[in-house]
Amino acid sequence: MIDTESSPEHLAEELLALTKMNWNQTQLDGRQPITLRTADRVGQIVRHLSPQDRPQARYAFYM
Repeated sequence: MIDTESSPEHLAEELLALTKMNWNQTQLDGRQPITLRTADRVGQIVRHLSPQDRPQARYAFYM
């Protein structure tokens, strides 16, 4: 058994949150949960920043 600082319930909540699908779209056969797909899309935007640019902390800025 692995010893962690989090309770099994907390770990289960985090796991469930990472598996949420985007039900606000008509395409229901997406392969990735919305959390991962959105992180990938934000990463595609952020990689174009120069070293002097400071990324926006608000998620809504990238939508």
